[in-house]
Amino acid sequence: MKKQGAILRQNVGIDVSKHKFDACITTIDIEGNISYKKSKKFNNNPEGYIKFLSWVEKEKNPALSVTFTLESTGVYHEGLAYFLHEKGQKISVLLPNIVKKFIQSLNIKSKTDKIDAKVLGRIGVERVLPLWKLSSKIYRELRKLTRERERLIGLRSRLKGYLEGEVHSGEPMDNIILRINILIESINKQIKDIEQELKEKVSSDAYVSERLSKVLTIPGVGFITAVTIIAETQGFDNFTSLRQLWSYAGYDVQQKQSGKYKGKTKISKKGNSHIRRAMYGPAMAIIRCSQTYKRFYEELVERKGNKMLALTAVQRKVLGLIRTLWKNNTEFIENYEEVKRNKENDTEQSNQETNVSTQNKYNDLNNNYPDKQASEQSNQETNKQDEENNNLAAKSSPSKKNNTNSSYNYRQIKTGSRSRTAPTTQDRQLNKKSCLPSAFAKIIKVRE
Repeated sequence: MKKQGAILRQNVGIDVSKHKFDACITTIDIEGNISYKKSKKFNNNPEGYIKFLSWVEKEKNPALSVTFTLESTGVYHEGLAYFLHEKGQKISVLLPNIVKKFIQSLNIKSKTDKIDAKVLGRIGVERVLPLWKLSSKIYRELRKLTRERERLIGLRSRLKGYLEGEVHSGEPMDNIILRINILIESINKQIKDIEQELKEKVSSDAYVSERLSKVLTIPGVGFITAVTIIAETQGFDNFTSLRQLWSYAGYDVQQKQSGKYKGKTKISKKGNSHIRRAMYGPAMAIIRCSQTYKRFYEELVERKGNKMLALTAVQRKVLGLIRTLWKNNTEFIENYEEVKRNKENDTEQSNQETNVSTQNKYNDLNNNYPDKQASEQSNQETNKQDEENNNLAAKSSPSKKNNTNSSYNYRQIKTGSRSRTAPTTQDRQLNKKSCLPSAFAKIIKVRE
């Protein structure tokens, strides 16, 4: 047996049955070598859960964290999953079809609980699996109640079929008919009790009650439908996109194409059947009640020529609408896209009016000042007056030599072969006076 290198990850694969479960500690090293360390069987009860966790703590590599991978087996895995979650462990729960496909890819021909535990452990170390999250208690209770109601409705439908057959038989028996009617009445009473309990559960939670009231503003969506969708999706907590939601409900589109062959495109139906069953009635109703969805349905029928396909598309769309209203806590708005466009146009028009008003105010402010020509004429007059003042000052001060390029007078200072000029005292006074701004020049003139 090849010696394993440094361990990279470790996982405990668990195959759960009704009374017992098998566990296998699996590791993978940095070179990708898989090793199955220990395997053991435990009882599927609270005592077995405690012994199992103690065994894992003893046998695992203490330097690395450990994760747990379970296969969803109806309700038998829930007790262990809840226990591990309470202990703060990282758990991944996989659907049976995913595990089955993985076993087929490994070309494993035998099937035992021990082999399944090893396969689950191998999946856990080879792949980064999404972690399982425990939903809120109210969602779990609502899901149990809605599914119980669904089972009772199915049983009532079968009893009505038996009753119809007995009534129209060649020799109907009154006692059989009476007992069937008693069962149907009993089921009707239980269904009413469940619906009342659902209403009480929703009313007891302010968050669920408020958001559910917004979902009920959708035409054709009733209380039972809304509660069923919220319970089955756990309040949409685990979905980050519509594609994930549609895949979970089995509404994801399945394509088959190879070379020149192109099969029919249809939904996979590999998902939560309770959601699809609950969405059928509301989709039929919203087509009648909402002009937006009626146009959407009719356009699809005209383009595709398939009413069932168009109805399925409406179901997908309404399911996404329920999620949007629930997440945003908003009510349904008929012709939302058109209302949104009108609102954007109104906002744009309002911005344009604001810009025009601002421009008008700016123009009014400009009109209160002298025009450009008057301002230039005033500047020319001021400059001309300054020149006259400078000329008068130059004539009144004595100078030995006038410089043609300047109004200043200089005296020559000879130093050997070089000479330089320096301003006289009168030149300095004149220089200071001529460098004053025009406004101060006027003041000086008035004083003189």
